[in-house]
Amino acid sequence: MEQHDIENKLFKALRTLSILSYIMCGIWLIMSLFTYLTSNLVDENMLKEMSKMNEQQSQMVAIFLPYMKPWAISVFLLTLVSLAGVIMMSRLNFNGLYLYVVGELGFVFVGIVLNKAMQNPAEQGMQGLYQLLISIGLDSIFIFQYRNILKYLLKR
Repeated sequence: MEQHDIENKLFKALRTLSILSYIMCGIWLIMSLFTYLTSNLVDENMLKEMSKMNEQQSQMVAIFLPYMKPWAISVFLLTLVSLAGVIMMSRLNFNGLYLYVVGELGFVFVGIVLNKAMQNPAEQGMQGLYQLLISIGLDSIFIFQYRNILKYLLKR
């Protein structure tokens, strides 16, 4: 009976992790599509109008503008890879963990490349570093939790 209770708790934990991952993947998909569509709308006239309202924000948009489409496409594809991994793991397929790791580490790689390419000022660079560390930390927690739960459930 005790073994059955442990398995039920692990299935609930796997379901909770999967739901959180689905939510995050949905947010990333929406954000990447929005960024891609927005990149088609932003032009020089819009940047001039933005600079009248908020100079700092228009400078940030001008720096990010050349990277918007590649970022959006790569995030969209990496999110699909992560999502496929989560679906496989929720069906107790351990190979989904490898897909999930590739997708999540791809996010980190894209963040590093984008941060270097944009040549941010020092304080924005530090902010990017903190965001990167938080991303790596959260990804590691999810990866290890998925691994531990799947490892135990697939042993039975």
